[in-house]
Amino acid sequence: MKKFYLLSVLLFGFFNMYSQTQITLTFHAKDSLTQSSLALDSVHVQNLTQNCDTTLFDSVPVLTLPAEWPVGIGETSPGGGSFILMQNAPNPFEGITTVPVYLKNAEVLNLAVYDLRGNKLSQYSNEFEKGWHSFVVSTNGASLLVLMVSDNTSLKTIKLLSTGSGSEGDRISYEGLSGNSPTLLKSVQSSPGFIFYLGNQLQYTAYVGGYVENILIDNPVSSENYTFTMYPSFTCGDSVNYSSQYYHTLLIGTQCWFKENLNVGTMINGTHNQTNNSVIEKYCYNNLTSNCDIYGGLYQWGEMVQYLNGTSNTTTWNPPPTGNVQGICPTGWHIPKDAEWTVLTTYLGGVSVAGGAMKETGYAHWSSPNTGATNSSGFTALGSGLRWSNNPPPYFYQLKDVTYFPAATETSSTTYSSWMLTTNSATVLQGGGTDKTSAGFPVRCLKD
Repeated sequence: MKKFYLLSVLLFGFFNMYSQTQITLTFHAKDSLTQSSLALDSVHVQNLTQNCDTTLFDSVPVLTLPAEWPVGIGETSPGGGSFILMQNAPNPFEGITTVPVYLKNAEVLNLAVYDLRGNKLSQYSNEFEKGWHSFVVSTNGASLLVLMVSDNTSLKTIKLLSTGSGSEGDRISYEGLSGNSPTLLKSVQSSPGFIFYLGNQLQYTAYVGGYVENILIDNPVSSENYTFTMYPSFTCGDSVNYSSQYYHTLLIGTQCWFKENLNVGTMINGTHNQTNNSVIEKYCYNNLTSNCDIYGGLYQWGEMVQYLNGTSNTTTWNPPPTGNVQGICPTGWHIPKDAEWTVLTTYLGGVSVAGGAMKETGYAHWSSPNTGATNSSGFTALGSGLRWSNNPPPYFYQLKDVTYFPAATETSSTTYSSWMLTTNSATVLQGGGTDKTSAGFPVRCLKD
């Protein structure tokens, strides 16, 4: 009686383990800004563990996979070696069940079924060509069985749970070559099929028109719902939302520029220096936020480059940066270097005329005479003035008369390069001795 009870518990446990015959993965997408739902164009699913893939094309794709754990301690992985052994279906089964095997090359394959006492119940051996092959296993009784499959290089096993007797006895029969897309394998791309076992690492790549592709990675062991947050793709000319403010962009030659001066951070009084305190700080001309709204913020060197590599208003980089300096610009944008300002002015005809091509026309944001202003480039530079602390307060000077654009190029530990436009000339003046502490200049961002 005790043996019968223990066997019942064992079979009940195995039945529960295998009762989850499949899992369902459902994919959704939403806009990163509006949080509204998006229709997916496709989702590419790659099994990183088994090195196979498939692509789904519905607006809300659903992928149904067999819910089987890898089996066979000490064996090669189910997808490794010279052949692929899939878990039987159905499992548990009553009477007969089907086992798919994929041969990577033509070869001899040996199959044998054993009970838990080690008795061989049935066997089959033959030479098969490359591809998917289906085998049917039948048995007379309710028991836990082990199917061993081998060739000259690999040995793999799966467990079969029979819950009732069949009418065909203990035997293995060959059902034939089934092609490369058996119905239990969910694949439209991988020739050997999309192989999956619970806990395999899957990589999902989502595609939506007008958005940057997004990737999620998971090891699913049950049905899951995934939601991709999709970010709009960028084309120069699109607007950029940064710190709750939109900036227009424009293409000048091969460079993509912000069309407005950057206005990001918390305003501090012009009599104080900006500090490295994890808060972006800005000056507004005459300490009026309304001037920041028009002309953008004004920034000292250290704040502008966000104290990268130890640089500050009194120290140099250590080490000097080798790539772009993002500073207070948004991700994907940076503070232009001297060489990049040179590219711009050269494209606009050289420094003697480039200032006119860069300046906004008229007298709304420039004082008279605004010499040579055509704004033919669309850059729309404004006479934003400057903050300069080497003179008595209020430290703000020359609104509508000049604008200085900083370069992320040091000329000493306490100075850097800047480019100046004035109302009296169409020339762009480049200077290499701007004092890091005294100067507060507007910032234009350049696309990486």
